[in-house]
Amino acid sequence: MSRGNKEAQWNHKYMKIVEKPVQTIERAEDFKAIQLNVGILLKTLDNIFRSSRFYREVRMVSFLDRLLQVITAKIKKRVTLAKAIKEAAQGPRSAETFIETQIKGAMESIQKFEDGYFIREHMEEQDSTTKVSEALGHTQTSEEQEESKKKASGRNPMGDSFYRKQGIDFLNF
Repeated sequence: MSRGNKEAQWNHKYMKIVEKPVQTIERAEDFKAIQLNVGILLKTLDNIFRSSRFYREVRMVSFLDRLLQVITAKIKKRVTLAKAIKEAAQGPRSAETFIETQIKGAMESIQKFEDGYFIREHMEEQDSTTKVSEALGHTQTSEEQEESKKKASGRNPMGDSFYRKQGIDFLNF
């Protein structure tokens, strides 16, 4: 019981640490705030992933998936074809400003996310016989190994969140 209580306290501390950067990203009105906080947040989440027994693959992938959805929603809201045409119609200086502030800001925000996307390192196969789950500490039975070999032909583990496709979403704040 003491061990579970201690782990629950740590999990609470983890969420308190990430709460402020998450709120900043959610409330951001410009891309600079996203760029400044996403790198820090991803480094913090990487540390949590490495030290927590609770915030492991399923929960972390789900969280990162939601974080990316928030960022892309902000990009879709601020960078639209209609806005680009409107700015271009106002003259070259206005179009240049739009490109500099909005389009480059959006690209840099996504690049910051991609640079800090630590889970990829843990999800990629270490060699042709090591599966993702094994790399994360799960051992497979011989039946599971045979089944996974059949499924593994040409599969990209990070193409789309497996858990999202399956409708499994465990991370709740």
